Amino acid sequence: MQNANNLNTSINNLNLGEASALADINRRTSLANDAYNTGLASANATIEANYIKNLLDERNKELQRQFQERQLNEQIRQFNENLALQKQQLYSRFNSGSGGGGGYTRTSNNNNKQTKQTTYSDTGKWVTVNNIAGTKRGGTMKVFKGSDGNQYYRYNNQYIKI
Repeated sequence: MQNANNLNTSINNLNLGEASALADINRRTSLANDAYNTGLASANATIEANYIKNLLDERNKELQRQFQERQLNEQIRQFNENLALQKQQLYSRFNSGSGGGGGYTRTSNNNNKQTKQTTYSDTGKWVTVNNIAGTKRGGTMKVFKGSDGNQYYRYNNQYIKI
């Protein structure tokens, strides 16, 4: 009986050792799984953070491009506005006869008497002429209104009726 008791004690001790070893294996497996899952979650978080950062960077670049485009468009608008104002001032001086511009006046000199003929004023319009002053060349010419009510274009300091 003593041997049976010793055998049962030894078997119980073996069972306790096996249970302890299995618990240790389970604990280590759990730790390895936890470490893997933590690393995986960290890697996924890093990937998502980089993705979001890249999206924000691209959005900021697009906003910067749009801002620069708006600035350029505003500069172009201001330039065109100033150009139109300058043109208007030049045309008004040209048409009013002041400032070296004004409408063109063709005069003839007959025995030291100047005879005023047709006065030409810039209309600000352009016309396409197929046969400029009989040269068989085409081009775009500025339209002038004569004081006689007709429209003319200017070629080689001559006014040609349209």
